[in-house]
This record gives sequence, structure tokens and C-alpha cells, in this order.
Amino acid sequence: MTDENENLATFIKLGEPSQLKRDINRGIAALPDAKEGWHRPHACLNRKDGAETIQKIAADPDAADTEIWLSEHSIVYGSDVWLNVVLGVALGHVSSTDSVQLTPRQTSYVVTHLPESSQRAVVDQVKAWWTGKMLPDLMAGLQKITDQLRNGDPLVCGTHANRVFDLHGGRLGHDKVPYTELGIVGEELAPSFLYGATCLEAMNMDLGGPDGYDLADQFLADAESARRDTASGLLSLLRQAGSSGSRHDTDWP
Repeated sequence: MTDENENLATFIKLGEPSQLKRDINRGIAALPDAKEGWHRPHACLNRKDGAETIQKIAADPDAADTEIWLSEHSIVYGSDVWLNVVLGVALGHVSSTDSVQLTPRQTSYVVTHLPESSQRAVVDQVKAWWTGKMLPDLMAGLQKITDQLRNGDPLVCGTHANRVFDLHGGRLGHDKVPYTELGIVGEELAPSFLYGATCLEAMNMDLGGPDGYDLADQFLADAESARRDTASGLLSLLRQAGSSGSRHDTDWP
């Protein structure tokens, strides 16, 4: 695989002005005002930092210095496979706090609202990325599974060594990392938010109340607030304990 193929995903670089960059930035800037909730930025869809990054780009899309790359959120159902292209975007510099990964539907919204020339440029980039990077990587990954089933040990413990079963191992604490459980828990929790946990919540959504994405955002905000309160409480107890210990030390004869 050549360096050119390795870099096919990132097609807009920081510090490199272009009409395509401005067009995509403008498309991202339109997300906060989109009609449908799933197109708008949400902490539950884009992370809190990601949703804030979208808002920063929206403040001045023509001046926003972004780096943009391609990724995917594939769904496999038997012989049916959906690639679901997504755009990743970094603002100012590449970091987890100043970047966002759009959802597949947000990405589709942005791309379908681009001017025709920019639409073609993005589609052409997806074609080059798929044929030059994604498809070869996918085929190589599937071959590793085939090789392990034919010639290897499908029951070996090791996160990277086992491509057949989810058997952790190889590094301290690896068994605590919920690789597969993250998606499963998310799939189980999502319907309660997106469709309403009760009939009353579902009716309220139909009548124009907060949609499921707003409810999920509020849940995440409440959880973060609770974590902060717990951390503040622990720090307060530690300070009190330290202060009490210092006073006790001075009481010795």
C-alpha cells in the first residue's frame, strides 16, 4: 500500500484554502438549523466536544480552518452491506476536543446540499478511498479471519490475536474494556430515548415536545453533572480530612 493510498481518507488539509473546504464548512454550518433532529448536532450523536465544534464552524464557516477526512459506519446484514460514509472534521488543529465525526445522516445532509461541483468532488474522493484503501483493508481483514479458522486457534485469548471470538487478553486490564458491549448497550438504550420510554413521552414527541435526541442529550448532561458533584464532594471530604489531620498534629504535647 502506497503512502498515496494511505492518505486517501484525508482529502482537505489544515491551512489549505479551497472552495471545496468552504462549501463543506457551509454545509456543516447549516446543521444546527436543520429541520430534523437527527441532522442537528447533539452530544448523544457527536459527543459534547463534537457538537461544540459544529457550532464553532457555524459561527464563521468561510473563515474556519478545517481538516476533513472520510470514515464509515458500516452495517452488515447477511449479504447486504451498507458503507454509510461519514465525514470527520478537525477545527484549527487535530485533537479530540476540537473535532467532530458527523453521523451518516448528517454527512448525507451536508453532501447532498453541496454545489454540484463539490458534490462530484466528494463522490470522486469516496470512490478513490473505497477502491484504494477501504476495500483492500477490508479484504485483508476478512482474510485474517479465514486464516485463523483454517489454520489457527479460534479460542486463543488475545484482543488482537483472536479475530473469531471476543476473548480478551495480552495486556493488563484488557478484560475490562467493553469492545463489543458498547454497541450492544447503546442499541438497547437508544429505543427508550428515540421512541419514548413511555406512551406519554412518545405522545409528547408527536406533539412537538423534545425529541429523543434532546432527551438523550439531557441524560448525558445530568450524568456529567452528577460526576462533577461526586468529584467535588470527594475533594471537599479530602480537604476536610487533611485540615482535621493538621489540627490533630498540633495537639501533640
